[in-house]
Amino acid sequence: MLAVNYRGSTGFGKAFTNAGNGEWAGKMHDDLLDAVQWAVAQGVTTPDNVAIMGGSYGGYASLVGLTFTPDTFKCAVDIVGPANLNTLLATIPPYWTGFYKQAIKRMGDPATAQGKQWLTERSSVTHVDKIRKPLLIGQGANDPRTNRAESSRSSTR
Repeated sequence: MLAVNYRGSTGFGKAFTNAGNGEWAGKMHDDLLDAVQWAVAQGVTTPDNVAIMGGSYGGYASLVGLTFTPDTFKCAVDIVGPANLNTLLATIPPYWTGFYKQAIKRMGDPATAQGKQWLTERSSVTHVDKIRKPLLIGQGANDPRTNRAESSRSSTR
């Protein structure tokens, strides 16, 4: 098992965290793919024996793994990962103002047409037709930020 400190992770300084700004399903995902390539090159695993799993952002990364790079992973486990970034941002409560400002800096601003389009393109629910591998979804029925219907849409493929 690898626990990858992809760009955007905390604990390595502001520059490393800020390197993830605007890189959801982009360079942050590339970091995960680089880790897979490293593990294969080191003989830790084989290309046909790699799974991806995670919770929250890690769940999102798992969904991205199956939708953006469908041939890389043998299977995925998504634990409360947002399938739709627009929905995620729309459900942040008003009293989380600081978090919301940080989130749009990291993901994109749904108040602009460009930001909304970017969020749509980076949402796995937009690319659900590309899922070809097994996917286990752990999601709460009443979770306001990881919409049950959107999560279920990923599992009906």
